[in-house]
Amino acid sequence: MDVLYHFRNKWPLFKGAGSSTLIITGMEQYFQSLKRPGPWYREFLAAQLRKGMLSPQFEQDYLSVHVRLGDFARPATDTNKLVQNNVGTPLEWYAEIIRFVKAANLNLAIVLSSDGSDDELAPLLRIPGVERTTARNALDELFIMSRSRGIVGSRSTFSSWGAFLGATPLLLIEGGNAYPPHADVWEDTSDRERKAWLTAVLTGSQSTKTRS
Repeated sequence: MDVLYHFRNKWPLFKGAGSSTLIITGMEQYFQSLKRPGPWYREFLAAQLRKGMLSPQFEQDYLSVHVRLGDFARPATDTNKLVQNNVGTPLEWYAEIIRFVKAANLNLAIVLSSDGSDDELAPLLRIPGVERTTARNALDELFIMSRSRGIVGSRSTFSSWGAFLGATPLLLIEGGNAYPPHADVWEDTSDRERKAWLTAVLTGSQSTKTRS
C-alpha cells in the first residue's frame, strides 16, 4: 500500500524527489533512496516535533543495546546465529557483547532499549551498569539510539533506523536480514569483527566496505 508523506520543506528528502509529495512503497532498497546523511534526517524530524516529545540528551557517552522482543519469534537460547528473519536475538548474545565491552574498561554507560518487559529483560538488567531508557515514545527511543557511540542491535528495521539516523556503528548477531542502514554494520562472526566494530565505536571512524 502506498503511503503519501507531505513535507513543506524546500529540500527534497529522496533522490529524484522534485516536489513536496513523496510516495513510499514497501521496503525495497531500504535506505538507499535517502540522499542525505542520516543525522540530517534526524535533525529535520526533531524540528517538526512538539515540545516535550524527546527526552533531554544524555551528558555521558553511552552504548545503546536494542532488544526487540514483542512481535519476534523467540530464538533457541543456545544459538549464536539466526537462520531466518523476524526472530529475536538471544539475550545471552547481548550479555556476551556487554561483557566484551565492559572488559575493555571503556568509560561508556550502557543503555537498554526494548519493547520487552523488565522481567523478560532481567538477565541483562542484572548486569552492573546496564540501565533501561525512560524513552517517552518510539521516536524518542530511536533518537536515544542514534545519539549513542555504538549500537548492539537486533536484526530489525528499528535497530537499523537508529543506526541510520545517527550514522552509528552497528553490531548484529550473524544471520538473517540486517536491513543495512550504512556501511558501518558488523556481523558478530569472529573476535576480529567485534574488535573492528569496537574500534569504530571508540574512534568514530567509518568503514569503506559494507559488512552485512
